[in-house]
Amino acid sequence: MFTLSGPSEGLYKERGSRFVAYAAPVRNRHEAEETVRRLRVEHPDARHVCYAFRFGDEKMCSDAGEPAHSAGDPILRVILSAKLTHAVVVVVRYFGGVKLGVPGLIRAYSAAAQDAIANNALVPFVPTRLVEIFFEYSQTAAVKKRTDKYKIVESDFSERCRYVVEVPESEYSTFVDALAESQIEAR
Repeated sequence: MFTLSGPSEGLYKERGSRFVAYAAPVRNRHEAEETVRRLRVEHPDARHVCYAFRFGDEKMCSDAGEPAHSAGDPILRVILSAKLTHAVVVVVRYFGGVKLGVPGLIRAYSAAAQDAIANNALVPFVPTRLVEIFFEYSQTAAVKKRTDKYKIVESDFSERCRYVVEVPESEYSTFVDALAESQIEAR
């Protein structure tokens, strides 16, 4: 299994219509849905904003008003054929005045999704877990030492310090045990 290294874009044009594709790695369904919402706002003049995403066995796609199975399913098939997980692909269609028919739509949405993925780097997917860490300000150096090789997703230094750290599933127990030895609370 693979995921995307970062966001990317793709483009396909046919008979006046433009299909602008956006591909991105996402951690969960909420992030995928937020990506779709953001792109709808960024493209208010688009006729359709179709998408697909996958997280392991969970898959979702939407034709967003296109004929049934002519947009979301082709995008999802591209994601599956690339063996992607934890990824979303959104294709924004600007209608060019000529109807493409279902075969033309399938070809266009597939091509746009393929272009966005081709403009990205695939990286091996490593399952991760989020760990919430609470600590006193005086423990900041010890926490930074333990977390410097991981991605800090959130941080808060108000009354009590808090990090949310993304840790590979295979290192979770060792990481939490090391924090406990340093008397740092983790959940």
